[in-house]
Amino acid sequence: MNEQTKDQVNEDIHQDSAKKGASGDAQADAQTDLQSEESDKADQEPHIVTTDWQDKYLRLYAEFDNFRRRTQRERLATVQNAGREMMEAFLPVLDDFDRALKAHADSLDSGATSGKNSGQDALAEGLELVHQKFRSAMEAKGLKPMDAVGKPFDTDHHEAVTQIPAPTPKQVGTVIEVCERGYFLHDAVLRFAKVVVGK
Repeated sequence: MNEQTKDQVNEDIHQDSAKKGASGDAQADAQTDLQSEESDKADQEPHIVTTDWQDKYLRLYAEFDNFRRRTQRERLATVQNAGREMMEAFLPVLDDFDRALKAHADSLDSGATSGKNSGQDALAEGLELVHQKFRSAMEAKGLKPMDAVGKPFDTDHHEAVTQIPAPTPKQVGTVIEVCERGYFLHDAVLRFAKVVVGK
């Protein structure tokens, strides 16, 4: 090899070693940066874990609170539905009481009973007392009778049995007569009133 070639090879070797040294420094710097990032992450990880734990706790607490509210609503609905079924079962009995008292009042008005029969009067008075007690017990549990006569026909509260010509123009579209009384239970319709509507 000639001198020029040797010098060129030596220069190339020096340049390569200088490049390797510079890249080694760069690699050392990159490793130092990487280590510092890892230490920063290590410092931040307990904070992230704590935040994650707190988030899980808050979610669990909110879920439990929703569960508690839902079960309270379901329990209340169950109690009201149980009362609803009982009230529906007793409505025919209440209707029969009303009919019996009306029939007795009609018989007294028509004069069917001649003179005073103290036995029948006592029976009628007893029936009236039982009726009042039964009605007040039902009302204490949330039952309210529906007043329909003279009010506008409302499909949310009334069930039309038939339509008749209205006696006056004001009574068109209003309830003329109630065939079967309607009832509310806790402001919800328990039974629709069966009514006759003026047309």
